[in-house]
Amino acid sequence: MLMSNRSPRSQREKISIFFSTLLANIVASDADKDAFAGLTREVPEDARTKYTYEITHLRADGKETTVKFFVYENYPYVMSTGIPLLAPLTWELSKEELAVLGDPLAHRSQ
Repeated sequence: MLMSNRSPRSQREKISIFFSTLLANIVASDADKDAFAGLTREVPEDARTKYTYEITHLRADGKETTVKFFVYENYPYVMSTGIPLLAPLTWELSKEELAVLGDPLAHRSQ
């Protein structure tokens, strides 16, 4: 996770930065491939949600936007919903990403 020399970040800020970085890396890695080909996989029907992360942003117009991320216990995938102008996206997590998202309490100091 990203850290700076400023005062310690709240857990909420750390999670927000983690997901922002995760999305940026996914989009950057797929930039040279067919438009988001790796982000459109289907979640298997037997996938069981382990964690749901919600990030709410208050827009300049006063409306809230909520993005949800679903991490599965039996597949190394994450699905995002609620990103404006995008259909739900699902992609495979790296082992490191899965370790953090699948066990956030063990990684809360990062």
